[in-house]
Amino acid sequence: MALNDRREITGVFGGDVIKAHAEGCAFVGEHALIPVDRPFDVVITTNSCYPLDQNLYQSVKGLSAAVRVVHPGGAIILVSACADGLPAHGSYAELLRRSGSPQGALDLLARPGFQAHDQWQVQVQAQVQLKADIYIHSDGLSDDEICLALFTPLHDLPSSLEDLRKRYGPQTCILTDGPQTIPTLIQVPR
Repeated sequence: MALNDRREITGVFGGDVIKAHAEGCAFVGEHALIPVDRPFDVVITTNSCYPLDQNLYQSVKGLSAAVRVVHPGGAIILVSACADGLPAHGSYAELLRRSGSPQGALDLLARPGFQAHDQWQVQVQAQVQLKADIYIHSDGLSDDEICLALFTPLHDLPSSLEDLRKRYGPQTCILTDGPQTIPTLIQVPR
């Protein structure tokens, strides 16, 4: 099933699972990919607002969209309500606590036989963090919770953005719909 930015169904694909998946991917590629010709120094993203930004665990999906177009060593700012916190349920927070760092998370998850609920979201998060520095602006999370999740708190978005652009570079991208947007780097002929 494919959705638009208003969360309306735009396509349904069925039958043979391989063929249906290929058709769905082609459809989404035609209708949802946003081509960009260069990576950005700073990318601001969301998780498409309520109800998708209910907690940090869910909001990592917005980071996975932003990482597609940020320069290696750049910055991603996630703006997310996170009214449900990290959340307190599940293993997400505990896995991050045990990891201590993005590389520590990947090392923990790669241990032979290791398996834990919520590990895939920790893996996605760690892979994003190895490419870019992540800053979180959220009224639903304390600075301690943001730091526990291995991120950097960001309070004053306008002045912080100005500082980050001086530090990382001026090229800025805003993904207002986070994971509902699929930014994709394209090759530009020279």
